[in-house]
Amino acid sequence: MVRIKGASKSGMAAMLSMVEFVGPCRPARDEAGNLIAVPHPKPLIQIAAVNYEQTNNTFAYFGGLITEAVKEQYGITLGKEIAYSEAGGKLMAVSSNYRALEGARPSFAVLEETHLWVEGSTQGPKMFEVISRNLAKSPDGSARSLQVSNQFDPSENSVLQATWEAYQAIQTGRSKASGVLYDSIEAPPDIDITDPDQLRAGINAAKGDAFWLDVDRVMQEVLNTRIPVSISRRFWLNQQTASEDSFVSPQEWGALAVAGRTLKPGDPITLGLDASVSDDHTALVACHEDGFLQLLWRWAPDPRDPDARLPREELDEAVRHAFATYKVQAFFADPSFIEAHVLAWNADFGRVLRVKATGRDPIGFDLRGKKQDFTRAVELFQDAVVNGHVSHGADPQLSWYVLNGRRVANRYGYSVAKVTPDSSRKIDALISAILAYRAWAEIKSSTKGRLVRRGAIRLPR
Repeated sequence: MVRIKGASKSGMAAMLSMVEFVGPCRPARDEAGNLIAVPHPKPLIQIAAVNYEQTNNTFAYFGGLITEAVKEQYGITLGKEIAYSEAGGKLMAVSSNYRALEGARPSFAVLEETHLWVEGSTQGPKMFEVISRNLAKSPDGSARSLQVSNQFDPSENSVLQATWEAYQAIQTGRSKASGVLYDSIEAPPDIDITDPDQLRAGINAAKGDAFWLDVDRVMQEVLNTRIPVSISRRFWLNQQTASEDSFVSPQEWGALAVAGRTLKPGDPITLGLDASVSDDHTALVACHEDGFLQLLWRWAPDPRDPDARLPREELDEAVRHAFATYKVQAFFADPSFIEAHVLAWNADFGRVLRVKATGRDPIGFDLRGKKQDFTRAVELFQDAVVNGHVSHGADPQLSWYVLNGRRVANRYGYSVAKVTPDSSRKIDALISAILAYRAWAEIKSSTKGRLVRRGAIRLPR
């Protein structure tokens, strides 16, 4: 649960903790077979944070929730960092000594401010691993956790960021896991925070039902020029911000979304393809003549399978299906690892393409040998993003690849790369999108395919 500051995330966590502690929180059947809710037979509730002061965000609410009547009804004894119920339940604060947590059997865990659970300065990631393992031991499979946090800083690799990336993997089909709900209320990505009217609308959108927040006071905080814009976007608009070297920011990319739009059969398009046979991904991206981008096909190897290899027949089928479905005007593909396919596509489709990828090759655009040309293609694509000349259908798969890109300098200008060469945050569909957009630029700058007016030539008398 990711919210702006002051939205009472910890208050919600405290109320859910009380239900888990003494309330009807597990499904069961009555004597007639009807579905009912019953208390957990032996609940262990953990309120976890990187330090005990942070656990007080949630624990402070229990003094108001556990009234004298509640204490009497459930036999609750409440201390500063622990509470017991007459039925044998325990509710306790736990902190960064992850070794002491090993072996426990929590039925519910609240993880406070997981955007602060970072490697090095805290033991948060190790604590998260231990708690996750402990929850998995639940005999009925119903143990669960709740993260409550502000938005993460993408440069810190926090537990919250790792959770977001795991959720994205599920959403995009890169993971077969399930059972994750990522609940984040964010301001629209195109909010101009220097415009008071837009800023007010953005804060109202991000605060959700937190009616108690003083929007005027928050606006003054955001409009204060000493506060970095990235901080204001994270904490008061609940927006994911970009790293300093990000190729495209989430706000820039989100503003280009046209939800629900897809390519139609017969649409004029160009294709871009970046392929890999094992570790990296393979992605085929189409670009409509108006700049609309769509991921047509992708392959991602199973990271647990060292023998995973590119399904070449599926790739060939995807390319041929694109040519059969749309009016493909150009096709730029990196031939690395797939030279035989590129040669076959050249032979079958080269004559119908309006421009060639290189002087002699209709389709092959070798990224290894065309660094200068690709740098220009990258800069052209980034300029198109900034100026709104491209759009997309809000596909989470394509967005994931695009937002993974990092800007890197070379002798020709700026190009794009992964965070690190062995990073799991792949950018293959971004590379394909850049190639597809570059293909349209080549068409528009070429006279090939333009209408040439012909007529009689009048000779002077």
